[in-house]
Amino acid sequence: LIHLTIANNTSAGSVGTNIYNEGGIISLSNTIIANPVGGLNCTSNISTLGYNLSSDASCGLGVEGDQSSTDPLLIALADNGGFSNTLALAVGSPAIDAGNSVLCSDLDMLDQRFYYRGNSVCDIGAYEAGSALAQSGSLSFSSSNYSVNESDGIATITFTRTGGSEGIVSVPYFDSELGTADSGSYDDYADIAWTRLEWADGDASDKVIEIAVYEDYAVEDNETILLQLEGDLYTYGGASLGTSTATLTIIDNNNSTSSTSSTSSTSSTSSTSSSSSSDDEGGAMNPALLFGLLFLHSIIRRRRQQ
Repeated sequence: LIHLTIANNTSAGSVGTNIYNEGGIISLSNTIIANPVGGLNCTSNISTLGYNLSSDASCGLGVEGDQSSTDPLLIALADNGGFSNTLALAVGSPAIDAGNSVLCSDLDMLDQRFYYRGNSVCDIGAYEAGSALAQSGSLSFSSSNYSVNESDGIATITFTRTGGSEGIVSVPYFDSELGTADSGSYDDYADIAWTRLEWADGDASDKVIEIAVYEDYAVEDNETILLQLEGDLYTYGGASLGTSTATLTIIDNNNSTSSTSSTSSTSSTSSTSSSSSSDDEGGAMNPALLFGLLFLHSIIRRRRQQ
């Protein structure tokens, strides 16, 4: 447990009121455990990694940076900014600037409110006193519309982080499955798994993914994939969402519109015999072959749907 404030809890047994461990070992660092109601803070197998503060002696603190039997001077739970209520530190709190700075700068740059902790010293607990909201930026698709020819095989989608790069942030993307294209090995494109994109502190580089698309030789309309960023509770860090939906259009190589245009031009300038000669030279697909391909494609789709 790193950078937590665990306080003001109750327990029926009056032991382990804030932390009760029934098995294994719980390790603590940069954490406040305080003010249990009618009992002790901790019970059983608590391991300290340093820079913790406990309001009583029950947590077995005693290594570098630990403070035992010390009042952290917590202010009542309130809206102190951010997305949830927090227990702020009062002026003069022994937790202020008493945390492990390595954890602040390398692992956990933002507090519970997504306020920046800084790179030199930081506080113990979930709240960083005297800090400001991190400039974590906005996460977006680089465009709301992408396109790919089905014969290309790969579609490239780009995600951006703009307007700030403080703190670690991440957001998942997924296929809403509301487009007209079908996913799967024998359909229009490969399955797209729910996947989380991550940016490190100070990282504002673009993130790129590739989606495999399949050529099916069927004459059909262009088809779409509707992609989405998963916001709200699934977005980690202080970043906001920009363009959160995008449409990928798969352009059909055998589109009926271009086929009709070619046929009309041929019939208006050539006789029936010259048109037939053009077909033999590859100007249009043999009707028997086209029917066979469409029939095979329909069998594969039906088997996948069973």
